[in-house]
Amino acid sequence: SESKVKKVVSIPAIDEGDLWTWRKYGQKDILGSRFPRGYYRCAYKFTHGCKATKQVQRSETDSNMLAITYLSEHNHPRPT
Repeated sequence: SESKVKKVVSIPAIDEGDLWTWRKYGQKDILGSRFPRGYYRCAYKFTHGCKATKQVQRSETDSNMLAITYLSEHNHPRPT
């Protein structure tokens, strides 16, 4: 069976983020939050069957920071 991995990190909003390639597939307003949450999946989902996803939302306490939740691991090497 596949193992789900959940990792939450905070980074400055001006940071380029991680070195993976992502495609945005949705956005949702979150109840009680001033900022919407963006949903991303690995760009290699269809070519490599990668199930890695992430959710990105601006921090409520410091709008200069992003809270990123990673779900699942990539099943391929990092793109160069």
